[in-house]
Amino acid sequence: MRTQHTLAAQDTHTALQAFTAAALCLPGLVAPALAADQETSFTYGHYQEGHRQLYGANSHFNPIEVESLLGATSLKLGDRATLRINYEQDTWGGATPIASMPLAFGGNGHYTGTQSLVSGATPILVNTEALFDQQLNPVERIGDGNGNETYKTNRQIVDTLSLASPETRQQGDFKLGYEGDAQVLELGGGVSVEDDYVSGFGNANGRWDFNQKLTTLSAGLSYTHSNTYARNDHDASGYITRDHTYDAYTLNPDPNLGGAIIGTGTRQDWSTSLGLSQILNKQAVLEASLAYTRSTGFMENP
Repeated sequence: MRTQHTLAAQDTHTALQAFTAAALCLPGLVAPALAADQETSFTYGHYQEGHRQLYGANSHFNPIEVESLLGATSLKLGDRATLRINYEQDTWGGATPIASMPLAFGGNGHYTGTQSLVSGATPILVNTEALFDQQLNPVERIGDGNGNETYKTNRQIVDTLSLASPETRQQGDFKLGYEGDAQVLELGGGVSVEDDYVSGFGNANGRWDFNQKLTTLSAGLSYTHSNTYARNDHDASGYITRDHTYDAYTLNPDPNLGGAIIGTGTRQDWSTSLGLSQILNKQAVLEASLAYTRSTGFMENP
């Protein structure tokens, strides 16, 4: 009988351990891990495209290649405030498409079989010699070198490539946050710098809880100011005209750069948002939001 009582006590103890372990698996019963006062991360990325099919044209350009570095640090400032700092650097270079046109239009200099091209010619329609059949398919004119010409339908699309020299973009930004009992406030800003493009931005966001956190109001505001100072790519000169003037963008030669054509422009972006959510019951939530964005100036990013 003593042996039976001992086994029964052991079985009861084992069962209690099993029930305790099962209970700890329930949500809210396990003590949450404390967040670290400081967190730092680092990310590296690499992207590369394959060679593009130019259908006859021989391009000696390397395909586009991009390397990215991202570092981030998060600091806890007291019990309720946090500061996050990010730094990002992107470097890219290689051949990128600047236009796509039917091969029949001479998209890359109209390959003849004897010409080896190292860059694409202008495929835009600069004359009235583009030919189409009755179904509006592009028609290619083929000459044999003796003055004889034949015509055939050719719907093949081809890219025109332009070589992008290695370029680096650097960006630094921050976000300062405060979390109270019934409100969350964030303030952020940063700057992005390239050789021909500089952009600075700032933003503020807030969230407020009311009615025992059944009602939430959120609002945000952001502003971005960007400047462009870009030298025109000679391979893209056929796509850019100086016959027209624009208020937000100017094309002028720079004597300090050997008379190279420089495009300058300024852009401003304003954005604001307002949102409201209301918990109706356990199964229903009512949400409404409004956002407005206004952009002025030169909209392109070189």
